[in-house]
Amino acid sequence: MAKNEGYICVFDCESVPDVELIRKTLGFEGSDLEVSLKALQWQKEQSGSEFLPLPYHKIISICAVLSDNFGK
Repeated sequence: MAKNEGYICVFDCESVPDVELIRKTLGFEGSDLEVSLKALQWQKEQSGSEFLPLPYHKIISICAVLSDNFGK
């Protein structure tokens, strides 16, 4: 990795709904699954997309891969 030419970084971040925060701020009740589904439906009604605003996400995995042109 002497030069910065020909390298690529692939980054991935996975999350799940933060049901504790959703319960506190939106007042939904039920199991974690029920709260998650209610939040996704609420968000779809608000914006047309089920993707929750970032504060309502709990990060569960972060990974990255650095590779050169040959996949090494």
